Amino acid sequence: MAHQSMPMTDLARYILIAGGYGTGKTRGDIEDRIKSALITPNGRTLLGAPTMPQLNSTLKNDLEEIFPLDFVRKQYIQQNTFDLVNGHEVLYRSFDDPVKFKSLNLSHATILEASDSPYSAFEQLKTRLRNRAATLQKRDKNGDPVFEFDKEGVPRPVLEADWRKITLETNPGPGWIKDEVLLKSNKIHFFYPEETFTDYYQIRSEVDLNISSYIVPTKANIYLPPNYEEEQSAGKPEWWVQRYFKGSFSYATGLVYPT
Repeated sequence: MAHQSMPMTDLARYILIAGGYGTGKTRGDIEDRIKSALITPNGRTLLGAPTMPQLNSTLKNDLEEIFPLDFVRKQYIQQNTFDLVNGHEVLYRSFDDPVKFKSLNLSHATILEASDSPYSAFEQLKTRLRNRAATLQKRDKNGDPVFEFDKEGVPRPVLEADWRKITLETNPGPGWIKDEVLLKSNKIHFFYPEETFTDYYQIRSEVDLNISSYIVPTKANIYLPPNYEEEQSAGKPEWWVQRYFKGSFSYATGLVYPT
């Protein structure tokens, strides 16, 4: 579906996918992580959530169910890790203590339930996103790597391609996920904008060119059972419906924020 494929082809470094129940956020993340792992030999991907039970019951189980076994070299159950035949390593981690991944060198990462995760986890992962396996250095006509010099005269590699990425998956919520990611996004993509609130106020000077956001209501998933949204939202307050089915950040805490 479009709301799943568009983030996969987005060249932004940090991608927020926020939406209602049943939109296929996790499945889209899984497909994207499989693709990136297979095309990134010797890379390292971290899949994280606020707690391990949250990770185990959703992303981890679904990923291992569909991951092609022919590409898996070895799994380490106690370390919550598995290796691929191309040298790529996949790690499962909880965010209860960001120190757990302080020394990692990552090419990709996914934050599940981002609105419930600490901002420190996102900040730490950004500093860890430095694995050169997810980059391709530019070469001149002789095939030699190209460098440019910074202000101090230090040579820096010029990159032809760079596909390092952090994906943040969540239901709409208040706090840092809105203030530090959504409202600082260079692009905000709305699906069915008549049912979302497209007038989020952004400060132009704070916009980050490295961030893209996608806001997806439940109805975007055309494969859900008929009347799914009506049945699940029956008897629920308006703020709950707007947050968990329409993907609205304006109702993120049960109150309507003024524009």
